[in-house]
Amino acid sequence: MSFRPADDGRLCDCKDAASTGSIFGPAIGHGIHDLWSTMAISPPRTPPNVPISAPSPLPFDLDDAGILGPSEPLPGEVVVEGVVTMFDCVGVENVALVRFAQEPNSSTVLVGSSAPRVRNYDYVVGKPVCADVVGWKPMSAPAGLRGHLFTLEHSGHPTTRIEATVNAQGRLTRLAVVDASYSPLAAASGMADASAMLEYTTPEQHLHELRALAQRMRADSRVGYVPTLELCVGEALEALPMSFCGADGKTLVQAKAAWTATRRYLQEMSQLTAENARRHAAAELTQAGAVHALEPLHGAWRGSVVV
Repeated sequence: MSFRPADDGRLCDCKDAASTGSIFGPAIGHGIHDLWSTMAISPPRTPPNVPISAPSPLPFDLDDAGILGPSEPLPGEVVVEGVVTMFDCVGVENVALVRFAQEPNSSTVLVGSSAPRVRNYDYVVGKPVCADVVGWKPMSAPAGLRGHLFTLEHSGHPTTRIEATVNAQGRLTRLAVVDASYSPLAAASGMADASAMLEYTTPEQHLHELRALAQRMRADSRVGYVPTLELCVGEALEALPMSFCGADGKTLVQAKAAWTATRRYLQEMSQLTAENARRHAAAELTQAGAVHALEPLHGAWRGSVVV
């Protein structure tokens, strides 16, 4: 804010101005020889020329598919749907798990450097879960079962916890994989992906359904697959060192056995998930006449998970 020079060469002459407090209070209404006369701006006028309560602009919703919707394909583009992209996982160190999130009412370009360009609607993104150590603690379980809580950590921060319940024979009866971003409030508000909390109350049945789906996809190329309820395994999972809290000799043996059973289950799920997702991508791209996009996609899978 600038001031006019006074007639005598000083910035302002304040001898005639009484102390009136804040300019947002009584000073606003003072005469032309007070504070406002030395300012290079005009004093406020009351009432203002524009109403204080102007009409608000019409609201809009960025998530409203009827207003925005997915990007329209450009001339020369071919369209596929629900193809998994693993590019966010390539080059990431210490990837132990990969979970998947679908972006509905959205699209992305799979391949744009060679013709034809491929636009992927309702695409699925692989999200890496990194870890450099796994911790173990006992967990409560129903009578006759044993509970184990495995916490994956990366650089000292928890990234995912795995709740495993096994029977007396060491077989998994329940498995839950919970991302660090998950909370009931985040899930209810839509701030957490559906894959942030995955629970398998009948683990073997879930694998059986994945195998049955693979058979259907081999027989019918119109059958699709979106792996938002499954996980894939990265190379780091197998080699994670373990830390144990309060485990004696017998408990230590049981904890190691439960971790081995958990890893094997996740590895089998990973293999079935990757096969089905890649089969879906191949069917979509072949039907669209864009088989040139398969190799970059398959290369991203090979560089991200154990397949």
